[in-house]
Amino acid sequence: MNGDGAVHIKRRETLILIDRLNALCQTGKLTHDLNCDTGMARKINQGTLNMLRRSQRYYIDDSVTEAAMTLAQEHPDILCGMLKRARSPYPVTWLEWDNHVRLRCIGREPDFDAPIRVGAIIERLDDSRPRYRMSSYAVNEGEDGIKSTPPMLSVVYDLDAPISDNAPESAEAALLSRLTKLPQEYMRLAMLGSSWNGPKGEVGTFIPNMFVGDQEGMQFFQKLLYEMSKHAVWGFNPIVLPAVLPTLHAATKNSFKWKEWCAGLQAYIFEDAGLWRFVISLLALLNAHNFIEQEHPGRTEGRFTYKSKSIPYLQHRVVKLKLPRKIVERQALREYSELAGQARPRHEVAGHFAESRKRGDPNCEHAWVRETDTRDRCVLCKKAFWWVRDHCRGSAEVGFILEERLVQTK
Repeated sequence: MNGDGAVHIKRRETLILIDRLNALCQTGKLTHDLNCDTGMARKINQGTLNMLRRSQRYYIDDSVTEAAMTLAQEHPDILCGMLKRARSPYPVTWLEWDNHVRLRCIGREPDFDAPIRVGAIIERLDDSRPRYRMSSYAVNEGEDGIKSTPPMLSVVYDLDAPISDNAPESAEAALLSRLTKLPQEYMRLAMLGSSWNGPKGEVGTFIPNMFVGDQEGMQFFQKLLYEMSKHAVWGFNPIVLPAVLPTLHAATKNSFKWKEWCAGLQAYIFEDAGLWRFVISLLALLNAHNFIEQEHPGRTEGRFTYKSKSIPYLQHRVVKLKLPRKIVERQALREYSELAGQARPRHEVAGHFAESRKRGDPNCEHAWVRETDTRDRCVLCKKAFWWVRDHCRGSAEVGFILEERLVQTK
């Protein structure tokens, strides 16, 4: 550790985000930006460390990140279906992913100081219903070491029902609305939109390609987002709240500090814009065992050294796709559309060959016989393929999708 309190870790290139947070918590340096006394800082560091240790931890592969972003951003009609499947697998779950990959999926080239990896703690708040709290974490790296600050704000959400206006969480969200001078509806939009796609200093909404230039489709899209936003509210992170209250009280006596403090809360909402929507998509994929596989890396029992202190790696699972990403997206789209009870817009399906996936041997030297004018079957492994005529499907009430296809040689 150097004079300014930054933590230096050997073999940093081998450490994932949760390793870095573990090191910061164990050395008491997670709270370097919070103006709190030593005793309070110790409680926050220990509380965060206990939360990380209690969690079941997942390291998300880039292909899973891309699939989750595609499903969440380009297909808002399945968000309600994904909400039903987005239960956290454990009472406390840690997810971390490549933040640069996520930003590029919404057409945003990461800034030079954007954290490479971002993580989220998902806490189950009620054993009888799917109500959770999400808090995001990141680590900034520089020449003077690694630094981080626990999040001041969290998102409380319920998968089964909208959060009532009379709920305690709603009262806290109303307080945040007054502090940040942001309307509550605007704050809800921030959980689903993206600040990178809006005007400077504002939250915009990522417009899926399927709705560009389609006013009727855009209204349908905005209605879906509005209905989903009722399931979540912003609130203070309970681990940090004891340190925030004295700072808030002191800031009321100084107009400059008050404005600065409120602007910091507003900036936090902008920076985390769209994150909850992505996490919902990620959790829904995580629960789809036909799409996802989990691996345990071999180094989880080892330790890394920070100066004279030996710190154990926190065990985690690596989450990967079982199938090619495009296939996963197509199958997930069909599955979640049925769960959401939402009809897809009317669209044309080109004629194509289909093949059986449950029957057949990929190593078979097929001997095909014609069963019908449009169907062939292998007499050895029973695999079949057939021609599907061009047709239209989906609901015209939702809208129409017109596609143009460009055929190129590679």
